[in-house]
Amino acid sequence: MKNLYFDDFEDLACDIADKFDRLDKEEFEDIAVIAKPNDVKEIFKELVCIGYDICNITYERIDWDGYDDEYILSMNHEGIWIEKFKRENGYYEDESTITYILDNCSSKVIPYCKGKIVFEVSVGADEDGCDCSECACKNDERPATASTTASKSATYKINNKEVSKEEFDKKYEEFEEMYLDNIRDMLLSYCEFMDEVNDWRKLFRW
Repeated sequence: MKNLYFDDFEDLACDIADKFDRLDKEEFEDIAVIAKPNDVKEIFKELVCIGYDICNITYERIDWDGYDDEYILSMNHEGIWIEKFKRENGYYEDESTITYILDNCSSKVIPYCKGKIVFEVSVGADEDGCDCSECACKNDERPATASTTASKSATYKINNKEVSKEEFDKKYEEFEEMYLDNIRDMLLSYCEFMDEVNDWRKLFRW
């Protein structure tokens, strides 16, 4: 299993998109990403921003049902799918053409990823395994530069009101949750509509 390193989720999503666009859709080749709840949400957002269609999303906030295990995000000719990777009787078995497994996932998922190509992915870490958000290179031990000084003095605003970075981050997280909730509601409404259409088809034998 080859290791891949990305600066952030945007870089990871670009790599996924690049490999997906090279797949043979007529042969139903696909890509899967195994990730923890918060990470799969970030990857999903980036892929939607790139422009990929949404097919079916099953995602629950951790504080709703307590599920904190891995999700599987799949991409095929129909669009993006998300569902829980762990079921009541164990992990789902995936045979995607290419599989990305984020490095904070349980090692128990590996035997269930039977794709042709499997990558272990680190996000925000360099090739020596240094997570720069934790190490000295991002903290007080490093001399301040123009960029770090600018980031410390940055102004954050919500509705033209100046707020702290903590308030801004909290509001942004609330927006993310609302965004996913709206997508889920939209998909549920669509599924209910299609169920009703199918009932009418059966009634009138369309």
